[in-house]
Amino acid sequence: MIDDVCRRAPDKLTEKADIHGLSAAAHLPDEAATRCFELYLAALSPLSLRDLFNDCAIHMPDVLRLLLPRALSPLGAELFTARMEAADERCAEAEKGAFYARLYGALGDDDAQSAFLSRLLDLKDAFAHEALRSVARGVLGIAC
Repeated sequence: MIDDVCRRAPDKLTEKADIHGLSAAAHLPDEAATRCFELYLAALSPLSLRDLFNDCAIHMPDVLRLLLPRALSPLGAELFTARMEAADERCAEAEKGAFYARLYGALGDDDAQSAFLSRLLDLKDAFAHEALRSVARGVLGIAC
């Protein structure tokens, strides 16, 4: 069953979304987990999203270990990095380093972290490729 949080429109998610909703998303089937995760990424402000990930990394690292590697889509990867970059602009260097150490540490060992970062880059490339195809098709009338 899809958690109530995932059925809400993005504007219904609160800025203070708790880790329990994200935890529920981690246990959904892949497609539903992806959609729910995208709603979180789109609806929450960068700093609220960072706070949510930070809380998960500290209190429920298994949620991040389950959710991040499998729930990212090309859109989700783009939203994830854009939100984290926006949050980074408002944080001190030391705070950024500590946050990412906790976030990526929750994913597991160095191999798991490297696999996640590699997948993140691959998904961002897929997003860029699809965006280019869409523009080429829609604006220029070129099928790629």
